Order: sequence, then C-alpha cells, then structure tokens
Amino acid sequence: MANGETRKAIKESYEKAAEGTARAASDMGDGVKRLTIGLGRGLKDLGKGTFDAILNPKTIPEKLEHAIDVLAVQPVHRTIDFFDETTESLRSDPEGVFKRRIRNAQRGAQKLKVIFAAPLQPMEFGSFVAKEFPKSDADALLIEAALTDNFVFSHLSEQRRARLIGAFEAIEYKNGSEIIKEGDVGDYFYVIGAGEVDFVVGGANVGSAGSGGTFGELALLYQAPRAATCVAQGDCQLFRLDQEHFRRILMMQAEDQVSDVVKVLRKVPYFKELGHEKLSTIAANLHIKHFKDGEVVAKSDSKDWVPTFSIIKEGSVCVSDIKGGGAEFKEVTFGPGEFFGDVAIVTGKPIMATLKAVGDVAMLAMTRETFLRVVGDNIDELVTLQLDKKILRAVPFGKRRGPAENELDLLASKIYNKKFPKGHVFFTEGQKCIPSLYLVRSGKLELRSSTMSAVENLLGIELMKGDVHIVEAKGFFGNDTLGNNEKGEFGMARYTVRALEDVEVGVLDLDAIRSVVVRREEELSKSITMENLDMIRILGAGTFGKVWLVTRKGTKNAYALKVQVKKQLIEYNQAEGVIREKNIMAQLDHPFIIKLVSSWKDENKLYMLLQMYQGGELQSVIHTDNRDGIPEWAAKFYAANILEGLSYMHKRKIIYRDLKPENVLLDNDGYTVIIDLGFAKIIKDKTYTFCGTPLYLAPEIIMQMGHAKGADLWSWGVMLYEMIVGMTPFYDGIVDQMGLFKNICRGKFDTPKEVSPYATDLIKRMLVVPQYDRLGSFAGAEMDIKKHPFFEKIDWAKLAAKDLKVPFTPKIKDPLDGSNFDDYSKLEKKEKKERFIPLTGREQAMFDKF
Repeated sequence: MANGETRKAIKESYEKAAEGTARAASDMGDGVKRLTIGLGRGLKDLGKGTFDAILNPKTIPEKLEHAIDVLAVQPVHRTIDFFDETTESLRSDPEGVFKRRIRNAQRGAQKLKVIFAAPLQPMEFGSFVAKEFPKSDADALLIEAALTDNFVFSHLSEQRRARLIGAFEAIEYKNGSEIIKEGDVGDYFYVIGAGEVDFVVGGANVGSAGSGGTFGELALLYQAPRAATCVAQGDCQLFRLDQEHFRRILMMQAEDQVSDVVKVLRKVPYFKELGHEKLSTIAANLHIKHFKDGEVVAKSDSKDWVPTFSIIKEGSVCVSDIKGGGAEFKEVTFGPGEFFGDVAIVTGKPIMATLKAVGDVAMLAMTRETFLRVVGDNIDELVTLQLDKKILRAVPFGKRRGPAENELDLLASKIYNKKFPKGHVFFTEGQKCIPSLYLVRSGKLELRSSTMSAVENLLGIELMKGDVHIVEAKGFFGNDTLGNNEKGEFGMARYTVRALEDVEVGVLDLDAIRSVVVRREEELSKSITMENLDMIRILGAGTFGKVWLVTRKGTKNAYALKVQVKKQLIEYNQAEGVIREKNIMAQLDHPFIIKLVSSWKDENKLYMLLQMYQGGELQSVIHTDNRDGIPEWAAKFYAANILEGLSYMHKRKIIYRDLKPENVLLDNDGYTVIIDLGFAKIIKDKTYTFCGTPLYLAPEIIMQMGHAKGADLWSWGVMLYEMIVGMTPFYDGIVDQMGLFKNICRGKFDTPKEVSPYATDLIKRMLVVPQYDRLGSFAGAEMDIKKHPFFEKIDWAKLAAKDLKVPFTPKIKDPLDGSNFDDYSKLEKKEKKERFIPLTGREQAMFDKF
C-alpha cells in the first residue's frame, strides 16, 4: 500500500502531466486542441490500470479518482475541455469536500420522487365559502403564532390569514390515541393546542412537541405519505386544517389580488383592448409604494422623476399645478381605485402637474422601464394581436381544421401587414392563387362572382352572377383558398377580389398556418393495435404504468408503448390528466418533443404508442458511477436543445411542469427529446395544482400562488446548474423535504467559482423567486434567454435543423437495442402474473374521451 507522500507525489505528477498536455494542445492551435477519444481513454486506462496496480483503490483520494474518470466522460467527442476543467477542480477542491457533498445530494435525491395533489374541482369565481369554526381569542392567537413561524403561510394577507385561522377545526384525542399513522396519505395539518404529541418512526420514538407545536404541513401541499406516527401523550386538544381549505383560500387570495387590479386596468384607455393574460402580467408587476401625508408623489420639474404608472390603493392624492395646451387647471383629488401616469409609461412624456399624498397613501406602481420589459415597446401591436385573435376565432376553416384556442396567439403573431394600391386584383375566379387568409386593416375591396348560381363559400354570403360584396376594415377573405372546396384543392379562387381604393391587409399564408395548426387526434395512425405488436422488453416504469419496447409484427419497426393501469390512475385522481396528456401530444409536432403515433384502450389499461428514442436518459449522461456533471460546452448544448422544445410548447400556451434529467431522452443522433407529458397542461393564465419533482419545483408551486410557464423556466435553470455543477442548487442530501422547500422559496444558493461568469449570471437570472422577474417571462419570452451571452456561440437555426455537432452520440446496435436503459427484467416477470379488479361502469366512463 502506498503511503500518503507517495499518493501526493503521484497526484502532483498527474497534475503536471495534465497542465503540460493542455499547454501543448493549446500551442498547436484550436484545430488540434479538441483532442479525441484516444487521449481520454488512454489517460483513463493509465489511471485505472497502472495506478490501481500501485494503490489499493480504497486509498485513492476521491478527487484524483474523479479527475481520472472525468477525462473519459462519454464514449464520443472527448475534448481537452474535460481535461482542463478537471485539473482546475483538483486545485480548487484538494480534499474532495465538494465531491462528497455532491454524492450526498445524489443519494438523497433518489428518495425524492414525483409528487402531486388532486386537481381542485372547478368552481364559480368567488363561490367558495370557507368554513368558520368557533374558537377563543387565545386559541386564535396560538394558531396565528404557529402559522407565523411556518414559511408555507408567510405570504398570506391579513384577511386571508384570519380566514384560514377560522377554518381550523378543534379536535380532541385521549391519551395513547393514534392521531396519524406512518405511511398513510394525509390531508390535515395540525397545531397542538394543549397536551403533548409523540413522533414515532419505525417503532422508535424520535421526538415530541407541546402546545404551539405543529406537524403534517406537507399534507396541505400534496398527497404526502405521513413520515411518522403521531400519538397523544396524555389528553390532547389539536386544531386541524384540511388541504382543500388551504389551497382554495390561497388560490382566492392570488386571484382576488389580480382580479381587482385588472378591473382598474380595463378602465385605462391604453390598456382596455389588451387581453386578460397581458393585463394579468401588468397587474403582477405592480409593486406597493407608500407615501406619508404631504409627501410629493410626482412633480413635472423634478430631476428624480421616473415615468411611473400608479393605482391608488389606500388614501388620496392631490393633483395641482396642472398644465396642458398653454392653460392651467383646477387641482383635483384622486382616491382609491383611481390611477395616473398611464401616458407617462406608454410614451415616456412627463406628468405636467404636482402630485402630493393626502394622508398616508399606498399605491401599486410600475415604472416605464418595467412596463417596456414585461409588455414591450409597441402597445399598438398588442392591441392588433388581440383583435386578430378575435377574427381568427370566428373564421370558418371548412375542411381544414382551424386553430385550437391555445394556438390563436401564435397564429396571430404570424400575420404580417402589406399595402396594395387601388385596382389591385387579389384573386381571379377559377384561377390558381397563393392560398392565404387576408384580414382587412383599412380600405375597401369588392368580391364578384360570374357564375349563374349561388357560390358556396366560407364567407357566409351568397354571390349570384353580377353580385358585388364589399369587404371593409375588420373583414376577411381568402379562407376558401386553404383547401376547403369540394375537391380539397389548395389555392383555387372561388371569386374575384379587387381593391376599390388603397388598402392595407394582414396576410396569413398557408405555410404559416401549417407551422402552427398541426396534426389532430383523427390524423393519428389507426392501423396499429396490440394485435400488431410484439412486446420486447420494459424500458421504464413509473407510478401509473410502464413503457415497453415493442415492434410491429413482421418488421423491425420499433416503438415505445406506454401502458397505464386505469385503476391506479383513478386512485391517484389522474384519469383526467392522462386524457389531457394524450390530447396535448396529438397537438405537438417537434423533433425535440416525444411524438404520439397512436392510442387505444381495453378494459383495464390505456395504451399510447410513441416514437422510439434509443439514446437513454440525459440523467445517465450527467450522473455516472464515477462522475457528476458535464463540461459547460456540453451543458450549453443540452440546455439550448431543451429550451427549443419548451419554447415550442410555451408558444402554444402549454406548460410542462415536470422538467428533470429523467424526463429528457437522447434520440439516436444525440439530440434531446422531452418525454412524459403527464403533468402538461394548456393554460390561459395560471394554474394551481401542486405537481412535479421536489428538486425542480418552482417557489410559486410550493407557495400555491398560481404558476405558469415561469415554473418550467425555473426547472430549466435548476437543470442547467445540475449539468454544470453535478448537483441541484437547493439540496445537499441532508435537509428533509420541507427543508428543501424552504431553500427553494428563499432562492439562495451557491455557485462554485469554477462556473464561468456567463453561466453563473444566466443561472441567477433563471432562479429568481418572483416568477414574473425570471428571464424568459418578459415580453421577449424565451428569446431573451437565447440572447444571453452564455449562448453567444449557439447557432439556433442549425440547432433546430439538427445540424450541430452533439457532445455525445449514443452507441446503438440495431432498432431493438435497449442497452442504454436500465434493466427491468424483474418487472417483466411480474407483468405476466398481473390480475385486475373489474372497473365499474362509472369508472370506465371516466376514460370515454381517451
């Protein structure tokens, strides 16, 4: 066995060799610098062969072992980057402290499985009435004190906190009574009023709590198995709150706050034509400001004046010294619910008056800088987009299926404006034309038919021979040319269209429509069923079922078959979710998102036939037996790749909600594919269901504040950190799940100094606790992320075309090769012994729409 000095000498020698090789490679120029697999494997073999002969493996310092192995990160595309980065890691962490921390985190992470709450049943807005249980003032104060110390309740308003306290129900337990049982799924949170409660785990007493103590808060968030058995030590009085009351009260707070502000925004002339989603974004970005009596709120000649839009919440504001058009006006007073500064934030022009607080004043305010960041600099375009959506919603598309509601925004954004002179002929009846839909912005056009009988068209009019129909602003024409006539022809004019004066039109051509309005369920393959398939092996297993590698009989065409058990879906309240998953997949057509080929069901199971991707999980690229994390250049590629898939969904109002390395596969070419859309959802504004994987959950999901695409962007930021650092930012393997949630909601994390400044900056901009302040949540959407300096060298067009060099090309022997996936052979044996309890007619009906 080598002594400590020998190990140190070997390590130093290895470092010097690494530095020398790096310098030599650098001197040879960029072309030679990216060394290939030979260097990586050769050094690895040297390390694991020669060194293992000298040293007992148990005595090898962790960082040296890590250094040797990282050199050979993946079987293809090894580069000097791995070598350089590893040498730097050796210098910065000689004792292997950080690596041990990563290993602890990885071991703990394996216990943190996907979690979810049952969706709340829809209710009329404001119709939920919280229960009110009588209690003494002392009891109410005790509950309030308990809530104050718990971060889950930290963001409640005074009014909602009081309502929540009222919803706590008093309950008594006798000495020795079992309050909750370890492993059972609970839905109550408890505050101890009087007495003492023991906590028992695995039969052993692990602690106790007395008056003012709490337990069971996870049950308020999701269907959490109880971590301990809780037993009354003596007679106890407890107060309990159920999950539905907690979630609905928090949801009401989030919706009320936005709803009240949106009502005011609809009165603002500049904003009244904007859609609810955009108004909600403005509302969410208004921040509270306070002024004392007599304090100047704004003044036209102030050097410190910043263009700001304000809504008065409490108090009054006196407006004096009003000037405009050379005249002066009487002073006026604005009260709660009134606003000012809308012209200032839209145009940047100063307020020509002096505004002072009358009494203590609280206002919701937004600066012009914030307005431009979250809304954009062209409000007229936003108004036009909203009006175009209304027209598109009403346009008949005939045989060609029109856009789904969630596709309207994206489709409207594809419309471009064009001007035409008087006399221009758009279509000539009976002749070929460029298939396009036209929305009239200004001017007049005439539609004529030369036929002897009524012309069937999609304009809702009849044109007889010689008839003329006038189309003006806000009208449309051309939808007939999109493949809707009796022969299904594209670009065949049904009538003649001529401009009667100079006109401007919005143009939406067929290619643009096809890029947005993709396949529908009826276009999925109906020729493949279970009878056509051979089951080869299990590729993966989850909460509700398994994924099989299958082939079509008589061919080598391989697919992945997702099989889910109806009974399990019902037990976990996910019947509606699986139908939503299938319908969303039927809408998507992107190389970086899993593709649905077909679907069917039988008495006990649901089946989704999916395109097969054989490269294995991204998880197995990031984490191996000897290494955690990948070089930045590789992380950059995968992060950009995943962002492309997310962006495609977000443009269609689809949020994913379970982004993690296990849910990203590599295709046969080495590009990423987002899989498992079980939690994906089409949203209009926000959604409130708690779901996802703990390590990647966004703060707004944990805090039940309502979440949208920002939750996906947070998860993406966590993944970027994990790929570069080797562990997620908020978990060290030591804290429990509530500790993890606290860390996430605080948003504080460390980034190792070895991470580049650009990567560090991007991660910090992604992991911002307020969801509307997160990069990607502004007017520029994901384009703001793509423009970040971290991605400076990414050619996004080439990435979308799969024309970039990948960090790792999977080794695939043949279409049936499943070697890049874990071994589930034991589950295959159990599969043959499966027995099912027959479903009732009511239960079967839950899957009618699948």
